[in-house]
Amino acid sequence: MKNGRWVLVCFLVVTLLYPAFYTSASIFQDSEQEAEKKPGHDKKSDIIVIKGGTIHTISKGVIHQGMILIADGKIQKVGKNLVPPEGAFVLDAKDKRVMPGFIVSQSYTIGMGAPVRNDKNPKLIHYLDPYSLDLRLCLASGITAYSPFFFIGTGPMRKNYSFVNAVIKPAYGKLEDMLIKQPAYLYIDMIRLKPSEKNELRGFFQQARDHIEKENDYEANKEIKKGKPPVASPQIANFVAVLKGELPVRFNASRKKEILKTLAFVDEFSMQAQIVGAGEGWLLPEEIGRRNIATILQPEAFIPPDPYAIPSNGSNIRNAQIQKENGIKFAVLNSYPYIRPGGTIGTDLMTFPLAGAYAIRGGLDEKDALKAITLWPAELLGISHRVGSIEEGKDADIIILDGNPFDYRTYVDYTLINGKILYDKSKSSLFKYIPKPKKIF
Repeated sequence: MKNGRWVLVCFLVVTLLYPAFYTSASIFQDSEQEAEKKPGHDKKSDIIVIKGGTIHTISKGVIHQGMILIADGKIQKVGKNLVPPEGAFVLDAKDKRVMPGFIVSQSYTIGMGAPVRNDKNPKLIHYLDPYSLDLRLCLASGITAYSPFFFIGTGPMRKNYSFVNAVIKPAYGKLEDMLIKQPAYLYIDMIRLKPSEKNELRGFFQQARDHIEKENDYEANKEIKKGKPPVASPQIANFVAVLKGELPVRFNASRKKEILKTLAFVDEFSMQAQIVGAGEGWLLPEEIGRRNIATILQPEAFIPPDPYAIPSNGSNIRNAQIQKENGIKFAVLNSYPYIRPGGTIGTDLMTFPLAGAYAIRGGLDEKDALKAITLWPAELLGISHRVGSIEEGKDADIIILDGNPFDYRTYVDYTLINGKILYDKSKSSLFKYIPKPKKIF
């Protein structure tokens, strides 16, 4: 009788757990099969030739019916009538648009396996999840690099400035290829920055100045002085890098009064600065441009005007164009910088290029809009020597599109990172069964 009960219990357990086990197993099996089918995973196809597309190099114009030779994860040659090496995998891009992958200058935490909360000096490589669905969504959206940032601590312990950020590639399944740079900047939230925090920052910057003076004094007198050169303490090392121009400072400021506070801070400490938001930057373009400050704009974000303000304020659809006319370099960003499998079109990173489309609607030239989602954000993040344009020697982070990147009907057909095809729409479960809409006009 007892044996019969045990048999019944085992039967019920297997019956209940089998569907979940089967679903999990099938997901991993699908991922493995999908990876096996990708040419980038074939040892015989380490050399890839993209052939026949319209190549938007971003930095050196457009090449019609061009070719790109990729080997060892790098772009080897770009041009027309190239001869593919024997054994190379030829990726047909006829009637397609080929361009560098989209680069998101700032995002929320994407592809993180665990939240970064009270770790004051975290190594973000320990928190990354190379099998996160977010990474697959990035690849399917054409994003090949992004920069998540974090505020450390919660509640009263939360700091409104932080060096905890990075530049990451969504190299699905390849943890070693994900982290590019950490940190990429000092982030300061000017909207919420407390007076005590501003004094803390002034103190750190003053210590950094003192350290640089000691370094300069040592270099000037090292032939007559003995001893080791001064070494910055871990507490001020990044602040020293900021004052040396090795790391920029990124300020969160959108309203005119917040931008003016930022300008005063920049004037106090000579630094390479960037302003995130800058929604009312069109009111201060000369002041921003004169200080060589870059901006990260959200063209579709609405800032309500003050009905009593003269002249008028608030958001302006021409913001990007006005800043371009004043020599300000900028990247564009959606109004909600995160990945999610749904939501209103144009509000998240799955429709990232539409941020550029809004800027174009405000008068920005399409060539500049392309730079604002590729090359310029790469420059702001300090990685333009590797990505952001299609040039010989750069990382082969390339996307192939079936239409204009600023058209909401356009889909990504292929995404390559470091010369490997990590997304193939025809073989992926993401967007595979969505037919291409017919053009009415």
